[in-house]
Amino acid sequence: MVNMFGYEISAGWRDNIGPKFSYSFTPFFTWSDNKNILIDVASGNKGGPLDLTGKSSDAGTYGWKSLGIIRTQDQATAIINQRAQAAGGVNKVLIFNTPVQPGMINYQDVNGDGVIDNNDQQYLNKKQSNHYSMGLNWSVSYAGLSLNVIMGMSWGGVATVDGLVPGNNNASSGYSITDNRPIYWKDHWTPSNLGAHYPNPYFVSDYKVTTDFWLVSGRTFNITNATLSYTLPTGWTKKAGISSTRFYVVATNPVQFINPFPNHYRDFSTGLYTYPTLRTITAGLNVGF
Repeated sequence: MVNMFGYEISAGWRDNIGPKFSYSFTPFFTWSDNKNILIDVASGNKGGPLDLTGKSSDAGTYGWKSLGIIRTQDQATAIINQRAQAAGGVNKVLIFNTPVQPGMINYQDVNGDGVIDNNDQQYLNKKQSNHYSMGLNWSVSYAGLSLNVIMGMSWGGVATVDGLVPGNNNASSGYSITDNRPIYWKDHWTPSNLGAHYPNPYFVSDYKVTTDFWLVSGRTFNITNATLSYTLPTGWTKKAGISSTRFYVVATNPVQFINPFPNHYRDFSTGLYTYPTLRTITAGLNVGF
């Protein structure tokens, strides 16, 4: 049983300035969320952070808090020495069952046992999805020339950088250095690139987890449709036996003002390894008799 709630506020205005110029705009704002009243919860999760009874089903992203990339052997040694006593020895200081090494992502040891594992997960943000949205439909016209625009934005959540492993991976043979990866992986850690933005691709078990290291802002702001048209004066067209003539150009998905993904390897509308959402421009002519 889930209680859904939210609200929407909208308004509209249309006016003329003189005999030829007119304009209109219709802004709106929405917010939505929910509250779990009665839900199925695994017995091992009851009373814990994954028990969302009495809470929103979007409690945020649950995973590991990143402390950044381990860039040098000195940094790796310092982490090992810091956690050795809690782990029971330097050889037991692990990150997802892998000894601490340069090029790996380090994570917050939430329970202080010197080992990074499932017990160190926590909520990384307040909301995972965008719960707020705002839009504006507006138009202006002068004589026979008019412009209509539909635009909107949403915010409050996060988006995840994908492509952590090659999309054409064969599970039986593992990952290959020749497999396709997003362009951002070009700046990965190597002994000669200590300041890289991304970890060593070799340590898959270290970075292929839910972590804020791969989270970016989910805020969107775009124009979804814009139509520019011109209608010839009827005094001109009637002479040719035509009641109306209208030229128009329509742009679909023309502008995305925000793209938080590294190197813009994708956008919000198109997932990785999928056919992209197209930006189209269409021109046409309407003639009425």
